[in-house]
Amino acid sequence: MKPIEKIRSGVFVTEGDLLLAKITPCLENGKQGIVKDIPGGWGYASTEVFPIRPKGEILTEYLALYLLQAEVRQNLASKMEGTTGRQRLPKAVVVSLPIPLPPLSEQHEIARILQTVDRRIEAEEAYARAAQELFRSLLHELMTAKRRLPAEFVARFQQEEQP
Repeated sequence: MKPIEKIRSGVFVTEGDLLLAKITPCLENGKQGIVKDIPGGWGYASTEVFPIRPKGEILTEYLALYLLQAEVRQNLASKMEGTTGRQRLPKAVVVSLPIPLPPLSEQHEIARILQTVDRRIEAEEAYARAAQELFRSLLHELMTAKRRLPAEFVARFQQEEQP
């Protein structure tokens, strides 16, 4: 938290704004977020983001998910300007981007389903990371003889090898 008189630069944001990164490689990497639970309901963000305030018939979560699509990101990235490594997306490109607009009820359902899928993917990735770490630690313990396989388990493999 900073007093407003100490803020030298930034873009004004409010609760519910979608912040879209405009600099390379952040735009291509899908860096974006929805402002939530900000003290006082407003603040300032980096000048390297576009604050988008959907109005009317578009749901912020739906728009965020639409902008995360690889094809949309590639299209936006192809319109960046500036020198290599310091390219930025012009605001006019974002403003003129055509967005498919189903009824609000469909947008809610699309966002709900995709967020559920995203949560499931995150859970599965966390499970895979935990299983991989368990495998590594067990392998290390077996290879350093800190843990031994049960004799009956080893015997089963010895029996299978004999003709």
